[in-house]
Amino acid sequence: MIERFFPDEYVDSINHIDYDDLLKKGIKNLIFDIDNTIEPYDIPKPSSKNMDLLSRLKGMGFAVLLVSNNSKSRVDKFNEELKLPAKFRARKPFRKAVREVMREAQAMTDNTVFIGDQVFTDIWCARRLGIYAILVKPIATRDEFSVRLKRGIERKIIDKYLRTRGQ
Repeated sequence: MIERFFPDEYVDSINHIDYDDLLKKGIKNLIFDIDNTIEPYDIPKPSSKNMDLLSRLKGMGFAVLLVSNNSKSRVDKFNEELKLPAKFRARKPFRKAVREVMREAQAMTDNTVFIGDQVFTDIWCARRLGIYAILVKPIATRDEFSVRLKRGIERKIIDKYLRTRGQ
């Protein structure tokens, strides 16, 4: 039962994902969470390093999509220069917003990856949709209060995941 929260991959950051391998596997769509996945939740815009990464991914042929549980103003400000398809107040792990952004991008479950830092929102949402899920370590130790409450339980799930992988 706990396996529903297990990712397909667990990496240190979005910079440690093998995007070439994803392309080889037929992945064409990358759905990113924003807060503590791309940047800490209190950083309003992506760093130049992350702007370059997202631009490079688009140049590789990926459709890059953003899905966040945060507010419209947060997502709009973050996405101001990126101009990526994005959904705010997604209410992950509910699937509706992710389905909408996938439909807009003509993405299918078998050619899409969801990348996020939270087990109970990002990974569970991906699992519920049948999408390949990559969990990244949170960028910052600071979190919104509601997220901090979940991190301890998430740690136990991640530890169990790592034990099942022999790590």
